[in-house]
Amino acid sequence: MFFRAIALFLAVLIGIGTIIPFATQHAQAESRPRHHRRAKHYKKYSKGWWRQYHARVKRRHAIEAAKRTLRLRQLRLAQAHTDEKAAAEGKPVVKATSTETKKIAASAPVAVPTGEVVPGGWKGSQPPTAELQFGIDNPAGDQIGSAS
Repeated sequence: MFFRAIALFLAVLIGIGTIIPFATQHAQAESRPRHHRRAKHYKKYSKGWWRQYHARVKRRHAIEAAKRTLRLRQLRLAQAHTDEKAAAEGKPVVKATSTETKKIAASAPVAVPTGEVVPGGWKGSQPPTAELQFGIDNPAGDQIGSAS
């Protein structure tokens, strides 16, 4: 009886000992191999690290610039599409020029830091670092007065 138990134990041990390596090797063979480029590892802040860093930043900026140009193209294409649609319907196409946008921005009400809107004839002028300046012009375009 004792010999049977030992023989059975050895048979199970040998059986498991041979099955496990074959099973793991088979499982590893079926898994998809990963083909990815490993990044070179440089000592941090070494010359190679800085080259890699600058190349990465340059690539990121190039991608961002490409995204901006694509977005601008899409906006222009959409605007052209709406213009064509309006022209086909017989509606007038209105385009704002840069001088019109400057006039609109200049005519926008100016507010002081407290949130109050300044009087109608006042316009903001270029302030130094921490000073708020306003100027008053007459209809001829001459400056009548200023406040700071």
